[in-house]
Amino acid sequence: MKAALRWLLTVAMVGAGANHFIAPDAYVAMMPAALPWHLALVYLSGVAEIVGGLGLIVPATRRLAAW
Repeated sequence: MKAALRWLLTVAMVGAGANHFIAPDAYVAMMPAALPWHLALVYLSGVAEIVGGLGLIVPATRRLAAW
């Protein structure tokens, strides 16, 4: 059961991270005006979400990704 839930979370996180590249305008609209480089930060957060999701399936990085 844990493995299935881990894979489900991985797919959800990778999908959400990919969505940062597919529809960035929705994420740019959420960015606070005080932060610079909105689009670059949206892409960076998309990469971080994808890497975190993939980290959940690699045993060596699982604890770090879940943290």
